[in-house]
This record gives sequence, C-alpha cells and structure tokens, in this order.
Amino acid sequence: MKLKMGLKKLELTEIKQFSQKLKMKDFDDNEGLWYPNTNFMTTFFAKDQVDILEINDEHQVLDINKNVTKNRLIYYKEPKNKTHILVLPKNMSQKFVVGSVIKLES
Repeated sequence: MKLKMGLKKLELTEIKQFSQKLKMKDFDDNEGLWYPNTNFMTTFFAKDQVDILEINDEHQVLDINKNVTKNRLIYYKEPKNKTHILVLPKNMSQKFVVGSVIKLES
C-alpha cells in the first residue's frame, strides 16, 4: 500500500500482529506504518520521534500527534473498528491537517 503525498509516494507497511510492531525499530524516512482497525498506539519500539495520525474509514484525518517521542501511549476515543492509525517519519505530517483526506493506493 502507498500513501500519495503530492508527487511523492510513501510505502506503507500494514501492521496486523504484535510481532510486526517490531518493524518500528527499522522504520526509516521513506516509509510509513498503517495500523488498521485500532484506536491505541505505543511508540515503545520506535527508534526516533514519529508523527501519528488518526484516520477514519473514509480516510479522513481525525487527529494529528506530531513528533511523538519513544515510550508513549496514544489512545483515541473513536471505536477501534472505525479508526486506523498512520505512523509517519518525524515532521512528515506537516502536509496534512485535521479534516483532510489521505490518498492511498494499492
């Protein structure tokens, strides 16, 4: 899956299992992480600060947390079956505002 950001496309890794969360350790500036159907996020495995976006089923941005440090817990109030979380490298969320719609490609 890819996130279209203007002319740039960012490769997204879909995280569905706990063991895949270790992927955050290898996270670099050319990729993002997509956590489907969840309203909870931890940065325990992050090696650096990240930007975390709460996304609904219509791919609309509901909330943005910028430059989240390691060992933080983020919990959103929306039901987890209607919420997805997008994790981007630090400062990559500047292109988005609450209410904007993200463009995903298969």
